[in-house]
Parts: sequence; C-alpha cells; structure tokens
Amino acid sequence: MVTMSDVARLAGVSKMTVSNVVNNRAGVSETVRLRVLDAIQQSGYRLNVNARTLKAGRTGVIGLAVPGVDQSYFGMLGALVIEAARSRGFHVAIEQTGGSDSGEAEAVVQSHKLQFDGLILSAVVLDPREQAHPWGTSRSSCSASGTSARASTTWAWRTRRARARPPST
Repeated sequence: MVTMSDVARLAGVSKMTVSNVVNNRAGVSETVRLRVLDAIQQSGYRLNVNARTLKAGRTGVIGLAVPGVDQSYFGMLGALVIEAARSRGFHVAIEQTGGSDSGEAEAVVQSHKLQFDGLILSAVVLDPREQAHPWGTSRSSCSASGTSARASTTWAWRTRRARARPPST
C-alpha cells in the first residue's frame, strides 16, 4: 500500500505538503500542487479513510432511517435532510425500517456499527426515552419533533463526537 510518505518522497516535498494538497488547503503553490497530484496519480495513492476517520473523530456520514422512501413525505424529508447535510459537509445514508420495531432498532444498531456521526430516525414504533432498547441508554444527545404524517416521531441522535463544518462559501 502506498503511503503519504511515499508520495512526498516521489514529489520531493514534505508529508505535510502532500497532506495540504490532499485536503485542498491553501498555501501550496500551483507548481508544487501539480507535482504532488502527479505523484499521487503515478503511485496509485489512495486516501486511507479509516485513518482519516480515526484522526478526525468523525466519519462525515449521518444516517436517516424512515419507514419507506416510497412514501412522498419521507422522500421529501430525505431530500431536505440531504440538502442540509451537504451544506454542512456531511453525507447521508438512508435506511428503510418498514415502520417495524425490529427495523427501527436495527437502524439504530447499524448506525453505531457503521460509526455514523448521527442518526435521524423517523420512528413509528420505538420511543428512545424508554429503557429497554437493544442499543442501550447511553447516548450523547437525543431530541424529538413530532410529524403529522403517519403519526410518527422523528428522533435525532449524535452517535459520535461530530463537529459540523460551516457551509462553504
């Protein structure tokens, strides 16, 4: 596996310069930026997403769990959540729960397994304020807002220490 140090050696620059190019930070001349990008292409370097996630303490992904995306309300909700998340530097993974307690519980469990930065759950059955859930009771935050469609409640969890980035201008 090609490392950032290998790219730096090939481009004749420091590892920090490679990091600055990979993260699209300012302060790197266009000539050096092109040299680093060429070294990345020549070497076949691929960003180690696991290392980035570990260092940053966030994945950049939030989950949205809804009863079904085929229902217009939840389709519109999904579109709005994706738009809001994108403006804050997040991606959204969508899960269908089928409106069942097992589907809703599985969505919460999966959000922890996949280390999402948060989960928005449109719950029809489950109420996270109750104590007996398979995911336990220790969450860093939980909030709710009622919806008028299908008598469901939308719950939002912060499952990791996420830091939202301000919208880019």
